Amino acid sequence: MTSIKNRNSSPAAPQMTLKERIFYGFVCNERRVYRHWYTRFLLAGVDLDRIVRVVSRIPRWRHWCAAWFAEGEKLERMAEKALAEGDVNCARRWFHEAAGCFQVGQHFFYFDDELKRRSLAKIWDIYPKAVALHDEATRPQRVEIPFGDTSLPGYLRLQPEARQPLVIQINGLDNLKECEQHTIGEMLVAAGFNALVFEGPGQGEMWERMKMIPNYQAATTAVIDWIIDTHASHVDVARIGVIGFSMGGFFGPLSDPLSRLPARGRHTDPHRRGGKAWLRYSQCAPARPANADPAFRRRQNYSGGPGACRDLHELGRRRKGTAVLS
Repeated sequence: MTSIKNRNSSPAAPQMTLKERIFYGFVCNERRVYRHWYTRFLLAGVDLDRIVRVVSRIPRWRHWCAAWFAEGEKLERMAEKALAEGDVNCARRWFHEAAGCFQVGQHFFYFDDELKRRSLAKIWDIYPKAVALHDEATRPQRVEIPFGDTSLPGYLRLQPEARQPLVIQINGLDNLKECEQHTIGEMLVAAGFNALVFEGPGQGEMWERMKMIPNYQAATTAVIDWIIDTHASHVDVARIGVIGFSMGGFFGPLSDPLSRLPARGRHTDPHRRGGKAWLRYSQCAPARPANADPAFRRRQNYSGGPGACRDLHELGRRRKGTAVLS
């Protein structure tokens, strides 16, 4: 059995280095950076016009999270008003978009821990209000999956018909099960799949419980075992796949769902199309040196604790120089 290792320390955000001050002061702006994030913000459920309007009001990176926090609060008030007036469709839409605004604000923002945590708390408060307004048949169901001495939070979507395949959605460093993965889950369900998104060590709600671990695949193994133990009568456990978002595309192949499946569901080639089990890889690139990118290092050390970026680099080196950049 794979051991579960944990860093118990909660890293405080250090002061910006000179390199970071240059990056966030002169490079991190609309023309060079923000516009490349728009597709991700759309995936989080934020309207394009709103993205453009809010970004145009942000003079410097240090104002980023506060501006999006204010926009999220405005949408939350609109949703509450619509719900009080009986407009369920608008309330559901605005609750989801409000959660997306808070996610856009805290995404990649590691210089005000208090505001970042307030933004995350808003998402975890608002998202259940949004999903409660979905039809019961399509509503994501909250689950807690046993993992060592804690549990992995997630949402499960089941097809009404039994024996349909399952896709497990694996997060990256800073996307959330309530935002980007909600949109992806809806697409998977519309395509006929069951879908299960969870947050592993160092991700989302799990950050307070457990920091990211080098053997992340232990979490995915626990998820697959839980599905087989609890939902084998409804889910076709011989057809389980994984899809990774951003750095989740690195964790996905490491998770190797094939090894957990019944013998009849295995194939010798995990890339084989049309097989009983499959893997979906996101783009990977050569691993960066641990000191090459201060922004990435800060993100990784936030999720995994001090030294996590060094561990990731070492893992990438052992895996033939492959690691995810985003």
